Order: sequence, then structure tokens, then C-alpha cells
Amino acid sequence: MLQIMSFRSASVLTVAAAALLAACASGTAPGGDAAPGAGDGPDVRIGSTDRGVTFGDARPLDAGADLDARDDGGSATPPPHPGDANLPSPPDVSQAPCVDGEQRPCGLGIGLCVLGQTTCQGARFGPCLGAVDPAPEICNGQDDNCDGVVDNLNGLVAPVCAKTLGVCAGLAQTCGGAAGWLGCTEGQYAANDAHYVAAEGPAQCDGLDNDCDGQVDEDCECVEGATQACGNDVGECRAGRQHCTNGRFGDCDGSGPVPETCNGADDDCDGQVDNADNGGLCDDGEDCVDGGCVRNSWIYEAESGGMGHPQGESDGRGWSCSTGGCEEGVMLYGPYTRDLNAGDYTAFFRLRVDNNNADNNAVVRIEVNDYDGDVPDCGNCILNDRDVHRREFNAPQADQDFGVDFHQSVDQHRLEFRTYFYDSSYVSEDHIEVRRR
Repeated sequence: MLQIMSFRSASVLTVAAAALLAACASGTAPGGDAAPGAGDGPDVRIGSTDRGVTFGDARPLDAGADLDARDDGGSATPPPHPGDANLPSPPDVSQAPCVDGEQRPCGLGIGLCVLGQTTCQGARFGPCLGAVDPAPEICNGQDDNCDGVVDNLNGLVAPVCAKTLGVCAGLAQTCGGAAGWLGCTEGQYAANDAHYVAAEGPAQCDGLDNDCDGQVDEDCECVEGATQACGNDVGECRAGRQHCTNGRFGDCDGSGPVPETCNGADDDCDGQVDNADNGGLCDDGEDCVDGGCVRNSWIYEAESGGMGHPQGESDGRGWSCSTGGCEEGVMLYGPYTRDLNAGDYTAFFRLRVDNNNADNNAVVRIEVNDYDGDVPDCGNCILNDRDVHRREFNAPQADQDFGVDFHQSVDQHRLEFRTYFYDSSYVSEDHIEVRRR
């Protein structure tokens, strides 16, 4: 049997059938000779199978029968399929002469197309009934347009993938036959662009949207290999550059800053020499002076052996005198120290009283004395002194410092600190602390 696979093959078969039928009716072979047994051979009839038109038993037809609807030019001109000029169309047999009541298969039996049947009425075949015509091709694992090719999607635009930004731009889904359009896989994204990753990290700081989320290098401080200026040329610092590695700028290849030390230099590059917020450049009791740590505080305990105690007693915390137990006069003096070089200082006498509101009489006089009497500009003189009154104390039985400023004119000159008792109140002295101003 001969199966019609397309419009073109159907048209050729129709022309051949017409020639054969004309030859049989005239008793002439297709080459022009009379066919053997012409006029008394078997009838010719068009039959069908489930897939197309075939030739079966025959009976004579008019020798001039036009079975393939040819036009005056002799070419087959089947009408286009409604709605799709590219869809194949079945042969048009409506103009072929026929005998009323005769039936023929019609349409295409390819892909999803189903053959119908046409019946002869008034010596012409009528409409094709029951046929399923070609439809536009879609992705479904079927030959919708009946061109003999399954999912022939030429000219159709495939849907884009779920990720359409960054390095995923332009990637489209693929047809999966009966499964329809298949969503893009991680492998497809990676095959589309080698820079693709499912989630960006420090290794993808390259100026691209590697994970196709619309953000470029969102977890990166910098682009790999980039550099930037850093540091400054203030103090001991020197400017340099930082290099980007794994999305982060590294250390500055210049110098400084470093924590400030007492060395006469601006180590922390803040524009100031030997300064520190916490004052910790030197040990306790020392100051940073001219790039070196020098002592700034000296403490002399009142009850120590270096002090003189003409009257009074040790009270467990210092030295004290009370009215009735001491008389007016010096209760404490010393220690004749040579610790101090020339400069400005303050001597703080730490005192307490047992009553701070009875009256406001002076309770003691505190003095700083230059003990070296052979110094021409001073001799055995008092550098400074002051009286301390009862009501200057903020509270009874509470230590309080009272200062006396003085100037030391000669390095390591012996100094004497005196406390003169007025015999007007109980007084206890803990120590004398000298601080550099």
C-alpha cells in the first residue's frame, strides 16, 4: 500500500492515480500504447488505510477526470491551513469527478492528524468530515502540526529560565517532550557561564552577579586584585596601599600607627608627641617629660622613721595630736629629702579632724621649708605655708588633702615638711605627697 505522508506526496499520488485511471479508461498504457485488455479490466476504486490514501479495487472513470485539483497551469495548489501558513494541508479532492455516493478518505493521517471521509455528491466530493487537521506545534512530545517531526519548534521562542539576571541572562528552557518545558538546572546555568555559582562568596568578588540575584558582589568589600591608598605621613607613620584578597582589603603595607610610648615621637600618628588618652605612657608616679619617664610623685609616711615626732603619737594610720595631750608647736617634720630637682611642685598634707563645725579656728599650719641654709637666695627659709581651719574639712574623721604650692630652685636641695599644731582640735596626719606641677 502507498501511504500519503504529506501534502506534496499526496498531490503526486493523486496525479499518478488520475493518469492511471485515464489510461485504463482509454485502453492506452501510460506510454501511449493500448493497455492489454483495455475496457474489460477490473474497476479502479480509491480505498484507504488507517494512515493515508491507498489504491485498491477499481472501476472505470471518465478518462478526463481531474483527481488532484490541478489549476490551469498544471500545478497542485492546496489551500493553506487556516491560521497557520506553515502547517501542511491535506490534498483537495473536492473538484475530482466522482460517482454520487462514492466515499474517499481525506485529510492527513500523520502525527496527531486523523483522516476523515468525503462523500461524492453531484459528481463532486463534498467536505471532509471527521478529520483532525494540523495545529501549531507545542512542546508536548507530539507531532501537533503533522509534519512528521515531533516537537519541531523551529521559529518558536522558548520560555526563559527562572534565573534571568547576571551571568544567567539569555538562558532559555529546553523542551522535555511529554514533560513540557523543563526548568533550567544548576548544571545548565554553569554550562551557560563558567562564572555562575549558586551562592556568591568571597571567591566571587569579581564585579559580576555570579548567583543571578540582581546584586553584584553583595558580600564583598572589594573586587579581587583591587588596591587602595591607606595610612598617612603624619608623625612616624608612612602611607601605603591595601590589596583586595578574597573580597577583603588586607593590611596597609605602609607603617604605623602603633601605641604611643614616651619617646619624644608621635607613634600613634595623631599629630601629638607623647600623648595618651589613658595617661599610661609611664609607671604610676611618673610623667613623660622630654621623651623620658620622670618621677612625678613622692610620698612620705607621717609615722615613718624618716620623720621627726617632737610630740603626739602613732594612731595606727599616721601621727596625731589632741588638745590636752599636745601643746601648741611642731608635731611633725622631715624628711629632708633630696628627691626633687628644680621645678614647681605641690605638697599635699593628708589630714583629718574629729569635729569640723565647732568653730572655724585654725587647727594646724603646714609648711615647706628649704633646709639648706647656705643657699644665697633663700637660706633656711620657708618656701610656702598655709593655715588649715576646722571648717575646711568636709566631714569629721575623713581624710582630706590640703596642698601647698612651692618652687624648688636648686636640684636635690633638702626639703623639710612641717606640721605646726595650734592645740585647738584633734588632728591626725597620714602622709605628705609631693607632686610635680
